[in-house]
Amino acid sequence: MALSATTMALQVETIALFATTMALQVETIALSATTIALQVETIALSATTMALQEVTFNSVAITITI
Repeated sequence: MALSATTMALQVETIALFATTMALQVETIALSATTIALQVETIALSATTMALQEVTFNSVAITITI
């Protein structure tokens, strides 16, 4: 009887550990998605910065020409 109770307790612990593992996997996937979103934002920001640098360069070129 005591062994049966211990086995059941271990099964409950195993299920809880499995649930925790699944939750961690979901968190990892969410973190991965956030990282990808941040990379996309960084690429967009980089493109915007490059466009602004080009505008600035063109403005300087126009100023020098005038």
